[in-house]
Amino acid sequence: MYKILEKMIARNRDNNGSQPATIACLGDSVTQGCFELFLTGEEKFDTVRRPQYSYCTRLGELLRTVFPDAQLNMINAGISGDYTSRGLERLDRDVLRFSPDLVTVCFGLNDCSFGKSFIDTYSRNLGEIFDRCLASGADVIFLTPNCMNTRVMYEPCEVFRNIAKKTCEIQNAGGLADFLDAAKRECVKRNIEVCDCYAIWDRMAKAGVDVTSLLSNGINHPTPEMHQIFAYELFRMIMGNGI
Repeated sequence: MYKILEKMIARNRDNNGSQPATIACLGDSVTQGCFELFLTGEEKFDTVRRPQYSYCTRLGELLRTVFPDAQLNMINAGISGDYTSRGLERLDRDVLRFSPDLVTVCFGLNDCSFGKSFIDTYSRNLGEIFDRCLASGADVIFLTPNCMNTRVMYEPCEVFRNIAKKTCEIQNAGGLADFLDAAKRECVKRNIEVCDCYAIWDRMAKAGVDVTSLLSNGINHPTPEMHQIFAYELFRMIMGNGI
C-alpha cells in the first residue's frame, strides 16, 4: 500500500489526529496543464495553460471524492518545455522541500527530441530523480506520457507545421517508445511501478483511433478530456488496482 493511501485513510477517519497527505507531480507541459499553441512573434510561440484541467488536478479531485474528510495537498511541478535534466535541477526546489508522500514523474516527450544518443543521459537523470525521491522517504510512480502526433495537422502555420513534422517522425519511428523502454528499465532496478498510459494510447492508435485528433495542439498536448485517462490510471494504481 502506498504511504499516500495510508495517510488519506487515517486522515479520513480522524481529521484532527492525523497528518495531511501530499502528492507532487513532476513533469513537463502535459503535467503543467498546457494545451493549444499560439504565436507570440515571427518564430516564437507560447502555450495556453489551464492547470485546472491537468491530470494532477483531476487526480486530486478523484482522491478527495472518495476521502472527503482527508486533507490532500497536490503540488503541480510541471513546467512547459522541461526535460529530465531540468527536472533534476529543480527537484529540491519544486518537489522535495514539500516532503511529499508520493511523487509521480512524467518525462520523455521533450527528451526524445534530442535523439537516441540522449537515451543514456535520460536514463541517468531519471535514475537520480528516482533515487533522491526514494531517499527522501517518498513513494514514486513513473507515468508514461501520451503518444505524439502520427500525422501533421497544421497546414497554415509554418512554425507549428515544422514542429509537427519533427514530432511525427520521432513518434512513427519509435523514438519516444525507445526512451520510455529505457525509463522502464530504470524503474525495474528500483522496484518502481509504472503507470503505463502510453501503452493505452498506443493500443488506441493500433485499433484505428486517430490519436492526433486527441492532441489539443496537434503535436503533444492531450485534450483536457484525455487528461482523465492519466488521472484515473494513477487513481487506480494508488488504490491498489482493485477498483
